[in-house]
Amino acid sequence: MLPAQGTQLEGGQVPAALHAAGAITIEPVPGPDDAWDARVCAGIAYAQIAEPSIGTQPLRIIAVGDAADALPAVARANRACQRRVAEYALVEPTLPATSDAWPDATVTVFADDPSIITIAGLRGWIVRPPADFVAWLAESD
Repeated sequence: MLPAQGTQLEGGQVPAALHAAGAITIEPVPGPDDAWDARVCAGIAYAQIAEPSIGTQPLRIIAVGDAADALPAVARANRACQRRVAEYALVEPTLPATSDAWPDATVTVFADDPSIITIAGLRGWIVRPPADFVAWLAESD
């Protein structure tokens, strides 16, 4: 899971549900904003080394808020490292630009904002209300 830039995850329903589902939170180390994408990619690579349970399973990448802006760079880095992505989940996101490299897997958007819902729907992405996120985690296991 990629939390929004500059936030610290506190307890609560979503982080607890993620932990119960075996998710690993990637919180990039502080640094310049223009290098945030690179720190996210490095965090994913480190998590795969540090957590043998990840193995070669396709990743399910969950981005919260503006962390979704990093997804095109994350997709390119994963492709370069031959890491497969099964699905992206964007929770109350800012919507990143699409490209030839991204999205390279199913995208589910959890949002209430009508403009985000409209754009995500036009892109052919699955749209669900944020309240469905915990249920989605259980469905996806």
